[in-house]
Amino acid sequence: MELKELKKNGKNYFEAGKYEEAIVDLSKFLKIEPNNSFSLKYRGASYGKLQKYKYALEDLNKSVEIDPNDEFALQYRGATYRMLKKYDKALEDLNKVLKFDPNNVFALWNRGETYCWINKFDESLADLNKALEIDPSNAKALGSRGETYRKMNKYAEAISDLDKSLENLEFNKNESVLGNRGLTHLNMENDELAIADFNKILELYPNEIYALRGRGEAYLFMKRYDDALADLNKLLGFEPNDATALWYRGQVHLIMKRYVDALVDLNKAIELEPKLKQLIHKR
Repeated sequence: MELKELKKNGKNYFEAGKYEEAIVDLSKFLKIEPNNSFSLKYRGASYGKLQKYKYALEDLNKSVEIDPNDEFALQYRGATYRMLKKYDKALEDLNKVLKFDPNNVFALWNRGETYCWINKFDESLADLNKALEIDPSNAKALGSRGETYRKMNKYAEAISDLDKSLENLEFNKNESVLGNRGLTHLNMENDELAIADFNKILELYPNEIYALRGRGEAYLFMKRYDDALADLNKLLGFEPNDATALWYRGQVHLIMKRYVDALVDLNKAIELEPKLKQLIHKR
């Protein structure tokens, strides 16, 4: 296969969501032309889609070194930095992209999500609202705006956006959106609906921490104490320092009059997260 075809196929595979195939062809190309910014940025973006962020960053850094103003490379590097929790660097790249192209929906969504994660909710809403003005059915932007509304305690608005996000067939099994909807239902004391969402996540990912924690909390509120213990014990088996899970397990032990176990869990939870000492039982 000619070099030109390898590069073209790599881009086409990426756009078709066939990221492994994209990496194969682009890697063949890069063995011969290791400094080709086009192939580097598409391979880096493919690694990012596969959650291989270390490799993604290596390729995208190299691509940006070669072409510092490449919007595609910058926006995917910004997205990679966000997933690596390097929020300042994410914002730096995404700001640069949006200076070039203020209506870039991908960059607006990523910057809005970044602002949400650092609790800048007004800035998050500004970006996500603009993204949805341009593309009203964008499932990712709807999911992120739903998350922002949840964190702002605007639960009705959150549910509306999260429901719309999950209507998108491509996005209907997204565990992040399901998790945010489950947490919103939990905040609204709709425990059965919360458990239904957490169940869907745990069918796909049996060890997902926030789903086990959320379902355990819902079971606690429903007085299903054995079920709550099962989820919280499982979570704490591989995350023994999860302060919130320890706190709720301590509450279950307390209700079940297992006072020694309750003290052990509650003391450890407060030691790990002193703010829990002021936590008042929600219901």
